[in-house]
Amino acid sequence: KHVRLPEIEQLPPACTRVAAMLPQELPGDVSDPSKHRHCRARRAVAVVVVMLVAAASAMLLASRAVLQERGAASVSASFLDRRRRLGASASSLESGAANVSRAAAASREAEELAGDIAVSNETLQQAVSLLGGRRASAAAMCSNRCFLNLGFSGSDCECSIHGGWYMWICKKYQGSPMPWQYCESGRCDGCKAPELPKAPETSEPPLASTPAPSPPPASTPAPSPPPASTP
Repeated sequence: KHVRLPEIEQLPPACTRVAAMLPQELPGDVSDPSKHRHCRARRAVAVVVVMLVAAASAMLLASRAVLQERGAASVSASFLDRRRRLGASASSLESGAANVSRAAAASREAEELAGDIAVSNETLQQAVSLLGGRRASAAAMCSNRCFLNLGFSGSDCECSIHGGWYMWICKKYQGSPMPWQYCESGRCDGCKAPELPKAPETSEPPLASTPAPSPPPASTPAPSPPPASTP
């Protein structure tokens, strides 16, 4: 007859390998006391082994839980750190995008300003060329100083330009003010030398005729003495 240990059947699944190492059946007669002692000893050893295996399994599970908690905490910290880094990267990208947009706006403003400057320079050049042409045409028009042939001096008349034509305005004659005269540009028609007032003729008084010198008086004879009285 055989005696089966009931503890072996009650082992947890984690201890099956240990239970497999134990004898499943104990031979012997039940009526033999030595066999009963041997059975009890083997039963005690099996119980101790089962308790040790259960304690090891509990420690293993506890260690696994601690490791899982630590891993979860590490993963959470890593996740939070990555999230913080991603937030910083997103803010940096937003700041960079804002800087790029400001730079693009500044570039557009610079291009517009450069265009305005180019237009202003072109307008200025046109104005300078037009002014130079007008000055050249004015110099060419006012080069005919025909009033000099009428006796005027160079500073007596002024050139007055009116678009495509001009005329001379003479305000003085030989430096002396006079009524204004407007002269035609070609031959100075309309201008003439003014008639200067004639200086009054100073008549010299007739020379007084000087009398001819009178001849010296004739010598008068000395008076004769009175006649002697007669007695």
